[in-house]
Amino acid sequence: MTPAVDSPSPPQAAAAAATPQNAVSPRTASESPAEAVVTTLEGRAIALGRIEFDGDDTRWIATLSRMEPAGALASHFFARRVRDVIVRLADGRRARARIVGTSFAGKERVARLAGSERFA
Repeated sequence: MTPAVDSPSPPQAAAAAATPQNAVSPRTASESPAEAVVTTLEGRAIALGRIEFDGDDTRWIATLSRMEPAGALASHFFARRVRDVIVRLADGRRARARIVGTSFAGKERVARLAGSERFA
């Protein structure tokens, strides 16, 4: 005979199944890589690109690649000295981040962003 086991109610079970252990907050609503828009703190769009996350939901790092327009983020970083930005995901969530650098991956420019807060 099998002992009775309390199981969570259906909504709780669905929520538990949808939230993987140690998931990075940006991955919970969209798969990584995802599409993101980087804007100034004032809301002016800088670049659209593909973003991939590392870290946990409180201390995330992201790589932004396939940027459109191609040199816009680097231009803001070097010429305008923009460091703090907003990252907005396709699902509407956003978080403040700091541009920590740009580099080339082959012929493509990529940027590294360090999250300053959780996505909300």
